[in-house]
Amino acid sequence: MAISTYPLFQIFRLIEFGEIFSRMEILVTGTFFTVIFLKISVIYQVLVQNTAEIFELKTMKPLIIPFGIIGVNLAFILFEDFLDNYFFGVFIYPLVAFPYQFLIPLISLMVAWVRKLPSVQNR
Repeated sequence: MAISTYPLFQIFRLIEFGEIFSRMEILVTGTFFTVIFLKISVIYQVLVQNTAEIFELKTMKPLIIPFGIIGVNLAFILFEDFLDNYFFGVFIYPLVAFPYQFLIPLISLMVAWVRKLPSVQNR
């Protein structure tokens, strides 16, 4: 068996439960696409809604199509091939995500401790 990009997919491809349940990778594929669709939908909704709030728009309708066009174009031009995507995910993304996933929440927590903001229990 060759090295696979998606090893879980390969595992489910080999699973068989009698003659009825074979080739179960369709379940993994369906779940994968459903989760990715939901993730992209939530991110898109939050992006459009927050942009409308920042610019104090009454409705977010004027932003829906332009942001969609930008997103589709970025999907086509962001990475030329899988190797570029892999390099970004392994070497660059951790450096980009670190401040947002660790430093900003840590600083917010320290500011809350310094200001002695009321906790949920004291309300």
